[in-house]
Amino acid sequence: MKKFLILLFLMAIGTSVYGQDNTTDRGYIYGNTFNFLETIDGVLFIRYKTSSNNYLKTLVKFPQNKNLTTYTVPDKVQIIARGAFQGNKNIQTIRIPSSVIYIGDNAFDGCENLKTIEVYSSDSAIQAVEMDENTEKKEIGRYNINGVKVEEKDGGIQIILYSDGSAEKVLEQP
Repeated sequence: MKKFLILLFLMAIGTSVYGQDNTTDRGYIYGNTFNFLETIDGVLFIRYKTSSNNYLKTLVKFPQNKNLTTYTVPDKVQIIARGAFQGNKNIQTIRIPSSVIYIGDNAFDGCENLKTIEVYSSDSAIQAVEMDENTEKKEIGRYNINGVKVEEKDGGIQIILYSDGSAEKVLEQP
């Protein structure tokens, strides 16, 4: 009887989890009807899936030991979870789509080498500006910490993007 219960338990676990697919570097852990976890190249996401929608909704965790210096968050991701990039010492540049509406607390905590956070839009991407020593650096965009475009008068913590590709964090008084 004991062996039967153990076998039944293992079968129940096996049917609820579809393991890592070795050929595509993707894996799935099914949740409810609408959301399930998915890994893409080792990065963990929550995928939202209905009959009319199927997209990555939340970036849950970027591995601490992932050896990338630049990472582009996939289009249509809406949320970067609390502590998502926490502790990764290799990442230097993160490109965030304009679809991101929320970035959780401490999302980039411990990313000692992180130098640049770029906010981009796939629909109206900012065109590259050729720079030389005589070209004046110009402000090309202002975003709040959630990646939403703002104006200087809006106040709060803002990320300013410049034409030379640099960024600056400022605290504006409303």
